[in-house]
Amino acid sequence: MICDLMRLNLGYMPTLYDTATAKGKASGLDFTDHYSRTSHAVGIGLDFRF
Repeated sequence: MICDLMRLNLGYMPTLYDTATAKGKASGLDFTDHYSRTSHAVGIGLDFRF
């Protein structure tokens, strides 16, 4: 709370995926794909009460 009519919101959300392997066939060719993903999101908000 900043004051009775105002509040600050902060947020953080990490998303961590393990390495994944995809196997398949496209256009008649076999393929193997290895991938992983990591992302970090930050949010800031200010709430007002009227």
